[in-house]
Amino acid sequence: LLSCRSTLYDYNIKNESKFICFSKGVHLGSGSTVQSSTAVKGGGAMSANLCSIEMSNTSIVNSTSTNGNGGAVLLGLESTLRVGKSSRFTSNKAVGASGGAIACTECKISSVGSIFIGNTAKKNGGAIHSYQGDWTSTGDRFEENSAISGSGGALSMTASGVHFDATTTCQN
Repeated sequence: LLSCRSTLYDYNIKNESKFICFSKGVHLGSGSTVQSSTAVKGGGAMSANLCSIEMSNTSIVNSTSTNGNGGAVLLGLESTLRVGKSSRFTSNKAVGASGGAIACTECKISSVGSIFIGNTAKKNGGAIHSYQGDWTSTGDRFEENSAISGSGGALSMTASGVHFDATTTCQN
């Protein structure tokens, strides 16, 4: 679907990021793969503000945010991310910031049966970093994620609500 070293976000409007999804919705259906995407400001594969993103049986692999949060996905104000069964976030990187796979500020995330493996953040939250967000995880797996110079190898949650049910973490 989206692949091959996309640099969709390497521009700005009055020093603010331009988002792929502003006040709209994005759906990545079964079998979708986003691979090797790069963003300078944040959200290596996708960036959202006032937006809903849904994915099911989707893989986001080897995406990179070079200077901003969210190696794969950056969620801003009042955005929601719904991650369905069998979705994978693998080897994504927030090179200069937090949230190797996902970074969330004032947003909501729900994930069911998803796998977060080998994601890296320079600062906090090797897989997920949340500030004033709300996250529900059911049956997810977090493995070998790392925060290089900050906290939370798998997760970093600040002023955020977290709800776990049958979620596994190992070697983070």
